[in-house]
Amino acid sequence: MRTVNKVGGANGTIFTEFYGNTTDVKPTEDVPNGSAFYEIDHNMQEYRWDKENKIWYPITRGGTAPSDEYLPLSGGIMTGDINMNGNSLLNAKSITLKDETGEYTVELNLVHLETTNPETGEPFSYEAIEFSDSDDTSKQYVITGVADPLSDTDVVNLRYLGNNYIPLTGTTEDNPVTGVVKFNGKSTITGVSTPVNDTDVVTKKYADDIKTELDDKTNQLNEDTTALQKRQNVLVGSETGNPVSCNDAFAAPLCGLNVYGKSTQDGTPSPDNPVPIVSAGDGGSVTVKVTGINMLEGTKPGSQKILSGITYAADETGVRVTGTASNYSSYHLHDDRTSRLPRGVYYLSTKGISNSVKLNFFFVGNFTSDVQNKVINVTTNNSYSILLEVDKGVITNTTVQVTLTKSRITSYSPYREQFLTLPTPNGLPGIPVTSGGNYTDPQGQQWVCDEVDLERGVKVQRVDKTAFDSTKTLAEQNAILSSPIETPLTSDEIAAYKALTAYAPDTVVQVSDGAGIKLDYQRDVNIVIKQLTDTIASMTN
Repeated sequence: MRTVNKVGGANGTIFTEFYGNTTDVKPTEDVPNGSAFYEIDHNMQEYRWDKENKIWYPITRGGTAPSDEYLPLSGGIMTGDINMNGNSLLNAKSITLKDETGEYTVELNLVHLETTNPETGEPFSYEAIEFSDSDDTSKQYVITGVADPLSDTDVVNLRYLGNNYIPLTGTTEDNPVTGVVKFNGKSTITGVSTPVNDTDVVTKKYADDIKTELDDKTNQLNEDTTALQKRQNVLVGSETGNPVSCNDAFAAPLCGLNVYGKSTQDGTPSPDNPVPIVSAGDGGSVTVKVTGINMLEGTKPGSQKILSGITYAADETGVRVTGTASNYSSYHLHDDRTSRLPRGVYYLSTKGISNSVKLNFFFVGNFTSDVQNKVINVTTNNSYSILLEVDKGVITNTTVQVTLTKSRITSYSPYREQFLTLPTPNGLPGIPVTSGGNYTDPQGQQWVCDEVDLERGVKVQRVDKTAFDSTKTLAEQNAILSSPIETPLTSDEIAAYKALTAYAPDTVVQVSDGAGIKLDYQRDVNIVIKQLTDTIASMTN
């Protein structure tokens, strides 16, 4: 017998190999457990040493023990328990578990997984125990009997989760949240439905909608309060016609504005000679224009034209006139053919007028030097257009200021305007009457006519336009309604009206298509007092 590969030998083995004959006595003293003995005269029959039981047991070539008493190293089936006595079971690839009946089995595998940290986004890997066939939904695997966790790395049971965490399906009255849910300041709760109960949580949109509604009501209340405060104990002036003007206005929202209809015929009708009846607003709308102290549209800031080499550019300081005139050059400050000046007394003031840049006021005169508050009477239907003129060859680089006002001024102000467009899908018809009219024009003629009352927020229909007869005169028409019909204006129309503001102290209001206007405005108390004082003084002198 000879000994090969002793314990701790060159190969670092933990057992000893013996080679001998079948007649040799196998060693039993100090032999490491699991050592092998090979019988060289018996086809290398292998035996293994069981140190605990102090026996050598034979190993068959098929890898099974020659009897049912031992488990071959190559594997087999145990018929009893293995007591590890506190020792570890190492290097197992998988473990198969079977129930007491032997009918159900489950295999546990150790797997290596890789994923990404949801908070940092960094990749990381870990090992886990995986049930075989875990994707098979027909099989359900449950680990039972797990105690409540004591440390951070312990497995938790369902009871612990239910008592300490909010289920994804929500809580119930029997199992409510008893503590404070605290977030890290970055997380959000989404998908919240519209609240029903007083204690329900609300979404940002729900809260924003309420805030918007409250803001709108607050703004409206502030507007109404401001308007009321402005109109407490104020003097209200009223002008009727088209256009209408005032020279004692206070810069505030209008106190009232009515637009009255009017119908006309161009000729004398008869049964053989019908004459169409045309009403204000037949084109689908009428436009109200509110302007300030300066009546000259060409001074409106932003207006600009290049004519014969001369650039005319208006801003807050006046009209800048620059360049070399390649020919006679003229710039309309006011085109009376487009929008006529209302008859009355005006005051003309200029600054920067010279032989280089002249002022031509049609039917009034040519100006080559400045004037201040020169009285101008507009009394006829002539075209009172006003132009700046530069002769051919003149080189200029100057700013001129021209104002045409209804009252005396001490400083320059450019043209300013506001517009209000009122839809009139059925026009604004009006019939002249001898009495009982709802509108009286500046010539004293009364009219029964459709009306837009912007302060009340209604359109009033008084005339049935479909009943017009073009073979009869307007006075002969039988189209007046027995009872007026009122229709509310839209919120946009009312808002546009409320945005109109009188210019101080001069305001001019006119409307297109020959309609009539009644303007109610807030008078400037200081101006009114001065006017009264001047009137009293003139009476006592």
